Amino acid sequence: MKMFLFRLSRLISVLIFILVIGISIGFFSRGHYSDLLGIPTFGIPLLCLILIFNWLCFGKFTFWIKNPNKENE
Repeated sequence: MKMFLFRLSRLISVLIFILVIGISIGFFSRGHYSDLLGIPTFGIPLLCLILIFNWLCFGKFTFWIKNPNKENE
């Protein structure tokens, strides 16, 4: 079960980082500099989502969880 949660955490982290970067690039490429408030409005809750997930599942308040199989080596 721990390996499944680790992989789910990695998947969620990568998807959220892609979304945040994509949203940022989308705002800048359109030239909507007045919509710069939209980046924190979407980005901060998404980043908090992964922090909360990792904290609840692994007890670590971080964006990127290390592989639990390689920590023991």
